[in-house]
Amino acid sequence: MRYTDPSYTRTRRDELLLRCLLVESAHQAEVYDKMRQMLGESRRARQVPVSRSANPMRRALAVTSILYDRAAASGLDPELAMRIGEHETPETIERYALAGLRPMPVGLVEGAAYGGLRDLLDYLQACEWATCSVGWSPTSERPYISVMRPCDVRVIYSQSDPIVPIRVEWDRTRIVDGTRANVTDVHDVSDPDNPYFVVLDQLDPDLYETAAPYGIAERTNLTSRVTELRDALDDGRLSGDGYGWRWTQGDRAGQPFIPVPIYGHPARFFRNAQLAEGSLEAAVIRTCAITATLDAGYPLRAIRGLTTGKTADAEGQGVALNPGDLLVFADADETRPGDHWEWGPGIDPAKLWQEVRAGEADLLSALGYPVDYTRTGGEPLAHEVEARARAIRRWYGICRQGDAQLLERIAAITNQALGTDYPESGYASAYLDEVDEALGAARQNPERPTMGEE
Repeated sequence: MRYTDPSYTRTRRDELLLRCLLVESAHQAEVYDKMRQMLGESRRARQVPVSRSANPMRRALAVTSILYDRAAASGLDPELAMRIGEHETPETIERYALAGLRPMPVGLVEGAAYGGLRDLLDYLQACEWATCSVGWSPTSERPYISVMRPCDVRVIYSQSDPIVPIRVEWDRTRIVDGTRANVTDVHDVSDPDNPYFVVLDQLDPDLYETAAPYGIAERTNLTSRVTELRDALDDGRLSGDGYGWRWTQGDRAGQPFIPVPIYGHPARFFRNAQLAEGSLEAAVIRTCAITATLDAGYPLRAIRGLTTGKTADAEGQGVALNPGDLLVFADADETRPGDHWEWGPGIDPAKLWQEVRAGEADLLSALGYPVDYTRTGGEPLAHEVEARARAIRRWYGICRQGDAQLLERIAAITNQALGTDYPESGYASAYLDEVDEALGAARQNPERPTMGEE
């Protein structure tokens, strides 16, 4: 799907890819393209290599992407928390328990080889939605998460029940026939009586719009050629009645689910367009500012009718001097005395860079990120503190919903694997000031009802 505005040519995937590259500070090629659009090829060629020192996206995330600095959950079984990866001290756990909470396990917040909730939160705030896949390690008998870049994921909802996705496609790499290959993992529960998981070869992104429904007819099924899936495939655990991702408790017992919690909603990705575009433009402007500083940030000295140093060539290049050197001039023509003079810098570097930084700060401030405290001596004003808190609190509900889905799926997958009975519902989470207030209230009144018991 493309936008109706012909001047806006990015596809949905390209837009999300740009956001992900900005999060990862890997956007040099995109800055190069933007520079060519803004300057033309001839002017671009005269600039220094692309500067990535300016990235307002990362600067904004440094302000707001902090929910998991202090996060806690209620309803989390202590044994399940240990399996997930809880490494807090007994004193910390006891302090949280007085408030009816448990620290969000480090195994989720920091994650392992495939990222954790901190990484997911960066993608969420840049793209307005994010996902992760819940997996199970048979070796360590522990659940783990793999953060999924939003640009690599497609989520499909039922039109009659647009709450839980019925299909998730994830472009990733797997070992196929002993070689790393680009593939697409597909979970589909659109037919609850015949859910399935398959691994398909990856389509070129430009073909997704023209492929058959869901693109299956256009792709090769590689599931049997993925070594780590062969046992599950042979045992029938990837599809039909044997589909291995099912709830085990309550009214949902036996129902299939997709092991991918959704944070936010895919339709919201356009909301951060200004910050993404502004981040590219800021990099272009900073690159040009560096070029201008190097080329025109100092006085220009010139001579006419004179030779310098040992050369007798009046058209020769200037000479470089070291401290203490004496520059000797000689008239090139004794009948016509020469001259020398100095032009001032073509730019004022201090003023230029002040404007560059002000432009980046204005971009962030216009989008509600209060990050420019230079005018107040480094101390934020009261309204800036409130604006920052408001920008952070905006994500509380989105993360709360996503964390509940995550913990429910972790519990269900663990129950399936080990035959345990960890709760698959009833999870809630708290962040930052909520955690501080709950812990403070518990210290003042240890007999008060704890969170989840009120």
